[in-house]
Amino acid sequence: MIPLRARMLGWSADLEDDLAGSDPKVFVPSIMGAGVLISLGVLFADLQRLVGVGAARRRNLARRRATVMVAPIAEALNIPAPSLPPVLRKLREREFYVWLFVLSTGFALYVAIGSTANYLGDRSPFSGVLWMEVLALSVSAVALVVGFLGFGVARRYPRIPKWARRSVERTPLGSL
Repeated sequence: MIPLRARMLGWSADLEDDLAGSDPKVFVPSIMGAGVLISLGVLFADLQRLVGVGAARRRNLARRRATVMVAPIAEALNIPAPSLPPVLRKLREREFYVWLFVLSTGFALYVAIGSTANYLGDRSPFSGVLWMEVLALSVSAVALVVGFLGFGVARRYPRIPKWARRSVERTPLGSL
């Protein structure tokens, strides 16, 4: 059945042709898009839990609980109880941070320019799709921050600035 508005606009022949076959042209990409959005949501939730507000406190609390639970067993077996040294990462080589800067800023510029051209262009399927532009520019901004973090570390290597030390010690930007 063709909707009334479509019949009034003279689209009935085109819609009948489109609806005649059971082609998954819309269904498959929409399911894939939903899967990508769910994956991004799970990724951001895990990231917020790992490095967000209170993450260090939760890790320290888990270490303390584990030590409290293991200490009596270690004592019963006459072995030393575990201690809780902080697990901080060390600096990687300077080349890593130079490449991090080059690749991250290049990626950020590529995404920002490409998404803006797609948003403003007439031929793109994403022209005028504001949420896609916001998402792409957000990814670009994060990549730019990571790139300039790499620049700050590479520029003052091995005595890195205080604002970068925490990121290097607590993220994969540093090595164990």
